Amino acid sequence: MWLLSIRVHLAPSQRDALATDTGSIIVINHRSHLDGFTLMDVIPDQKWFTFAAKKELFDARLLRTGFTGAGLVEIDRRSGKIAMDTLRQAVEEMPDRRSVVLFPEGTRTKTESLGAFKAGAVVVARETGRSIRPIVILDSDRLLPKGKFVPASGTIRIEVLPAFRCDPSVSVDEDVSRLRAKMMAVFDAG
Repeated sequence: MWLLSIRVHLAPSQRDALATDTGSIIVINHRSHLDGFTLMDVIPDQKWFTFAAKKELFDARLLRTGFTGAGLVEIDRRSGKIAMDTLRQAVEEMPDRRSVVLFPEGTRTKTESLGAFKAGAVVVARETGRSIRPIVILDSDRLLPKGKFVPASGTIRIEVLPAFRCDPSVSVDEDVSRLRAKMMAVFDAG
């Protein structure tokens, strides 16, 4: 990010919260190709994490080698059941200090707001007993909007929210709505 003249702002207290975070699934909003790189730039070394990525990205030989070497979780989205089973198994096999990073919108959103959230993170959190660590990325789309290939210089801000616990007494959809509302409040205030 430094080479691109992009600064990433994360409050020290939030960095500390990530350094000690265990037993979580990380969810971040997705507005730009910079989002994953931004997250990698600020997560402290004490926190282990990997990304889940759609199978289509693994089809290119160069990406497959890098993604596999980095331990990314390959998700085949053609079958919801297979995708969820793969994700659940990967999370169950991860040590507590390692988290998988998911984009609950499923793809980069094109609107001025957050996109609709898919239920995957909530379902896997419920099935594995993990919490969800919501992270809101602000201004990445201003520096590298969809359709552009060279980012502008500037600052991307990251807000780490408190751990989100699923409520087994309500429906999955209600938990998804509650998670999105918490992230939306931070995004709108951004």
